[in-house]
Amino acid sequence: MKDYVENIRYEVISEKYDIGEFKDIEAYKDAIQPIKNSIYDAIVYDSGVEKQFALELDTDERIKLFIKLPSWFKVGTPVGGYNADWAIVTTKRNLQGEEEKERIYFIIETKGDVSNLRKNEQGKIDSAKKHFEVIEVNYKEVENYQQFATEMNEE
Repeated sequence: MKDYVENIRYEVISEKYDIGEFKDIEAYKDAIQPIKNSIYDAIVYDSGVEKQFALELDTDERIKLFIKLPSWFKVGTPVGGYNADWAIVTTKRNLQGEEEKERIYFIIETKGDVSNLRKNEQGKIDSAKKHFEVIEVNYKEVENYQQFATEMNEE
C-alpha cells in the first residue's frame, strides 16, 4: 500500500465546482430522528433504512436500550477499521411481565440490500463477525427491522 501512496501524483486541472452545487447539501439537522429508548434523545441516521430501523427499535417493547454507534467506535480488521451500525439490548419477559433474559446485539449492517457490498466492506464485516464471536457477542446482518425481529424471536 505504501508504494501506491508514494506514487500518487496530483495535477491542477481547469475543471471547477460551481458554488451553487453546495447549497442543497443535506445537513445533520435534516437527518436527526428523536427517540426514547436510547442513551441519547435522538440519532443521526445515514439512510432511510437506518431511520426506519430506529423508529421500529424505539416502539418494540422487547428493546430495552439501543444506540446508533458513533463513527469512532471501530473494530480493527486487516482491511481497515469497521464501524458497526447499532448496539442493542433486548429483553425477554416471563408471563408475569418480569424481565427474564437480556441479550446484547451488534447489528453489523442495516444498509437494506447487503448483497452488493464492495469486497473491502464485506472483508471488514467478515472480520468483525470473527471479532464478535471471540468476545461472545451476538451479531447480525439484517436488511430491515422485520428480519431482526424474526431472528430475535427464534433465539
